[in-house]
Amino acid sequence: MTDLRKRFSPKEFDKSEIDEADVASIMEAAAWAPSAYNEQPWKFHIALRQNEAAFASFLSVLNEGNRGWAETASGLIFSVARRERNRDGLKNDYAFYDTGQAVAHMTVAALERGLQLHQMQGFLPADCRRLLDLPSGIDPVTAIAIGRPAMGQAPDMPHRVRKGHDEVFVLHRGTEA
Repeated sequence: MTDLRKRFSPKEFDKSEIDEADVASIMEAAAWAPSAYNEQPWKFHIALRQNEAAFASFLSVLNEGNRGWAETASGLIFSVARRERNRDGLKNDYAFYDTGQAVAHMTVAALERGLQLHQMQGFLPADCRRLLDLPSGIDPVTAIAIGRPAMGQAPDMPHRVRKGHDEVFVLHRGTEA
């Protein structure tokens, strides 16, 4: 079983290339994520370091703060979500949630391969939309850097604090009449 305590969001990667086979395996994990009505409203646009032009174009739509460290990643990914359901064209209120589920599956699959993901909200949505040529009804959700952490980074960094169980869930045992 994957030890999720080893998951963290590196602020520097080792600049290595990653295999397209590893990327395909990680995307396969995303494909099997649950979604409302099995809509699978997500799509992932990927630029790997080995394709310098594509990687540079993806890097260019990150905000300045993220661009500085994300340039060391092995790849950049943009998750996008379709806002309408395929089956009836109605609004899919769960599209972003479902896309997050797919990214969570990717995160675990990446961790199993010695890779880490760093998700970002810091990107320019309008520029991303133009870069990816997204039609109306398809929205960029997150930018994601993927790669192997640079030396010296580890998941047990002192600032990594998690809320206690009593702060994140409540177990209901029924009520007494």
